[in-house]
Amino acid sequence: MSMQEAVQIFNPRHEELLVRVDELLDAAREGRIRLSQTYVEIGIGLLDVKKSEAWKLRSHSWDGYVRGCETRFGKARTALYGYASVAEQLGPYVEPKQLVAAGVSKMQPLAAMVKKTKKRPSDELLKAAGDPAIGVDEFRAKIATSQHLPADPKAKWRSIGFFCDDDEWSEIQRAFALARREDEIDENLPETIVQFRTISCMAKECISSWEAK
Repeated sequence: MSMQEAVQIFNPRHEELLVRVDELLDAAREGRIRLSQTYVEIGIGLLDVKKSEAWKLRSHSWDGYVRGCETRFGKARTALYGYASVAEQLGPYVEPKQLVAAGVSKMQPLAAMVKKTKKRPSDELLKAAGDPAIGVDEFRAKIATSQHLPADPKAKWRSIGFFCDDDEWSEIQRAFALARREDEIDENLPETIVQFRTISCMAKECISSWEAK
């Protein structure tokens, strides 16, 4: 008896978990439901599949299963790994219903903070995440403030986010490295400060090179 056959016999719910993820991926791809919440549901579903090892019914590896989901979803699997990370990092602190209600736009940066700090998010942040009156940019600013990052009182939090493949990201990282070298940016500064100074350096270079044309 193969391992896949054994898993199916002793864990009949595994197929249900896989089908649930399939349904969520299909619904998200077709835009039939609220995407921000659905992406979190996809993450929770993927984490259930990973923990239960239900993926063995579909593939010889976890990554192979996620690649199959990538094809069905129509987006890079890095997004799927990101959704699963939200469930994994915040699952111990936030009920699934709260995770879904807050949506991926808020929960993804919060999960990134938890992964980096290895600490439970504060009650204040958890409350803000669930408050529909607090927008995504304002919430990201609260995360930054909670980490005691220096900020100009006149400044506003700006959010930049996008999906890209490995080659595109490699090219962007090369540009970041050049900008940090040219501007002599101290890598020991808080990450958000490094990112700001890097992008600011690149913007100045683009303006000086292109504006005169």
